[in-house]
Amino acid sequence: MKNLCHSCQQKTITFNTHLNIWDFNPFIYESFKEMKDGFKKFYGKLYDPNNEKIFYSCYNEEGYTYSQWYVYIISKNLYKYKNLKKKTLWAFQVFSGYDFFHRLIKIGKIDDKLHNTLHHFLKYLDKLGKIESLTLELLLNNGLKMDQVDNEGYCGNDYLTQKSLSEEDLLITKLITSEYKKYEDELYSHFFFSRFNRCDMCNDFTNKYEDILQYRDDLKHFKDLLYKIEEIIKKRLDCINIYAKYDNCVKSTERHIYVVNVYKTLLSS
Repeated sequence: MKNLCHSCQQKTITFNTHLNIWDFNPFIYESFKEMKDGFKKFYGKLYDPNNEKIFYSCYNEEGYTYSQWYVYIISKNLYKYKNLKKKTLWAFQVFSGYDFFHRLIKIGKIDDKLHNTLHHFLKYLDKLGKIESLTLELLLNNGLKMDQVDNEGYCGNDYLTQKSLSEEDLLITKLITSEYKKYEDELYSHFFFSRFNRCDMCNDFTNKYEDILQYRDDLKHFKDLLYKIEEIIKKRLDCINIYAKYDNCVKSTERHIYVVNVYKTLLSS
């Protein structure tokens, strides 16, 4: 059995119902052109012009539409989604060339018929980077409006306002993030980490924080690595302290806090 990271696991998922859009897995394609051609063939096989809604107007077991489920991957700033975001955006860009797309993204979730794809995207948005901005633009260009209200009484503007750091804090966090990322790149390029579990498909770490705790006693012999870990902790704590000023950022700091606690454990061992 192969050892796969979360992103590569998604590439291996197949669906066998052959009934609707949920059978389309965007993560198996390595380029935009491949995905575009692949969806064209997929659409040609499944789309029924006499009963179009069967193709796109369908929910998963959790009550979300296809576009709501996948836009969440772009919204959340989670490590496991890092390598999936671009391909998810490609999928939306491909779909936008078909008439059904603007109808699909307007559908609400099963328990809130007014909560469309834009509401879902902005409700769970952690940051507004390049891919997120392009996704927002795409949704707005296909008929969704920032002033449309869902059953919770929120419109897109409300959700976006809740997410916004001040311009000053945004610039500071970007700088701090680039600094600790540099230290982390240097840290994990060290030969000490060659023993860690890696994905059989992409060679990325599969459980690096679990592995680093497993080998923490060996790590203490590498003073240069311990120094880098100390610096990473300082930088991540600086980010956490900024995010702590914003109530809506509580969830997005959980990953930072987890990583900091792992690193602190290494220094205390």
